[in-house]
Amino acid sequence: MEELGEDHDDGTVARVAAIDIAKASGMVCLRVPHDTIEGRRTQQVWNVASTTNAILELGDRLVCQGVERVVTEAMGSSGARSSTCWRLAAWTAGSSTRAT
Repeated sequence: MEELGEDHDDGTVARVAAIDIAKASGMVCLRVPHDTIEGRRTQQVWNVASTTNAILELGDRLVCQGVERVVTEAMGSSGARSSTCWRLAAWTAGSSTRAT
């Protein structure tokens, strides 16, 4: 049986979330394996406010879904887009660690 969040030989991750960060909110996309159909995935997309409580709730939701990788994208102060990949396991430890 596959461990949650484990990398596959083809480079994919079983449970992943992506967040497009804006000033007042973020658009979140969650992709996880389908509950009943092997080899299929489900996707959920929703908006999250940039308040402390909303971000903490988002972290809890992603941990409950077994997500271990989160990719974020945001506009920098120069107007250029930047992307970062985070390991969500650090969320439960109370600190952030950037994935390599």
